[in-house]
Parts: sequence; C-alpha cells; structure tokens
Amino acid sequence: DRLNAAADALRWVGISIAVVIAAFLAAAGWGLRRGVLQPVAALAAQVRSVVSGDMHREVRGSGPREIVELGADVDAMRVHISNEVDLLQQVNQQLDDQARELERSNRDLEQFAYVASHDLQEPLRKVSSFCQLLQRRYGGQLDERADQYIGFAVDGAQRMQRLINDLLAFSRVGRTTSAFETVDMREIALAAAAQVEMTRAELD
Repeated sequence: DRLNAAADALRWVGISIAVVIAAFLAAAGWGLRRGVLQPVAALAAQVRSVVSGDMHREVRGSGPREIVELGADVDAMRVHISNEVDLLQQVNQQLDDQARELERSNRDLEQFAYVASHDLQEPLRKVSSFCQLLQRRYGGQLDERADQYIGFAVDGAQRMQRLINDLLAFSRVGRTTSAFETVDMREIALAAAAQVEMTRAELD
C-alpha cells in the first residue's frame, strides 16, 4: 500500500512538473513572440516600406533595447541614404538643365555660324574678284613689290573664301552630315604650316 501510494504521489508530481514545464514553455513562447518576434516583424515591415520607395518614412524599433537601437541605426542609415538620393537628384536636375542649355547654345551657335558664313560669301566674292582683276590688268605694269602685294591680296581672299566655306560646312555638321570619314591629319598640319609661312612672309 505504501509503495502504491508513493507511486501515485510520484505520478502526480510528474504530472505537476509536466504541467509547470508546459506552462513555462507557453509563457516563454508568448513572451518571446510579444517581446522579440513582433517588434522584429514590425521593424522588418518598416524597412520593407522604405525599400519599396517610401524613403521619408521614419523607422522606429520597439520592444527590447537592442531592437530599439537597431531601429535607430536603420533609421540613421535611411536618413543618410535619403540625403544622398536628394543630393543626386538635385545634381541630375542641374546636369539636365545644363545639357538643355548647352544644346540650345549649340543650336544658336550653329545658326550664327551658318548665317555669318553665308552672309560673308558675297562681299568676299566681290573682294576676290576685284583683286583678281587688279592682278590680270596691272600685273607686270607696276613694280615687283606691287605685284607681290596684289598676289598676297589674291591669295588672302582665296584663303578667306576657303575658310568661310569650311565654316559653313562645319555649321552643318550633325544636321546634314549623314556619315563621317577619316582624314589625313598630316595634310591638315602641312596646310596650317603653309598658312603660317605665308603670314610670316607677308610680315617680312
């Protein structure tokens, strides 16, 4: 009888311990869910909202101190990234404005170059024609220095005519030019050197 009573008492003690353990586990789970999992889930939801584009939403942690501090760190990072994004947007807007202004200025410059080169054609043609008439009519009738000066005038008028034609062609680049081709820079350099040589000879 005593053994049976002891066994019953031990059984009830085991049941009581199991109930206490189950109650403890349930309370621990409820406390873990309420104190850790729910604050972490709320913090994760706020972070996902920020990631989705709501950069100005404040991130706040709740619950344990560690989660609150984590929320503060995340919000500080959000503020820093938001400031960087705002700055980049301002810079991009300024670049867009400058690009539009540069495009407008280029159009105005192209139009001015076209109009100026086109309007200079007629007076320069007249100067070149009269210089050539002087050369044909009075060539050999004046002294050698006069013939040289007339030759300089004719050559200068012809070079100016080529420069104006080049300026007119340059003003059309990008608007009427369908394709580009490679050029021999050596020939261009020699032509430029020849022009400088002519200028030096004229100064002598």
